[in-house]
Amino acid sequence: ILSMLYLGSAILKGYADADYPAEDKPLVDWSLQTILFTIQQQFSGFLQNLSNRWLARFLQIVIFPLGKCRKEPSDKLGRQVADLL
Repeated sequence: ILSMLYLGSAILKGYADADYPAEDKPLVDWSLQTILFTIQQQFSGFLQNLSNRWLARFLQIVIFPLGKCRKEPSDKLGRQVADLL
């Protein structure tokens, strides 16, 4: 999870250092959406494997108070990225 957070911050830093080029925005959006979705899935898997169900339920409420709201990047965004590449 920490490596994913580091990667996301590096992407944002590089994008900011390049003065936010509009042509790179789909790449940044796709990357960050993928990273956040992966982190959500990793936390969810961790909570499912906890042996203490009460603790798992408590942590799920703390970590995901509104439920799992992150989704994978859309196909439309994936097509934009593919066109850029």
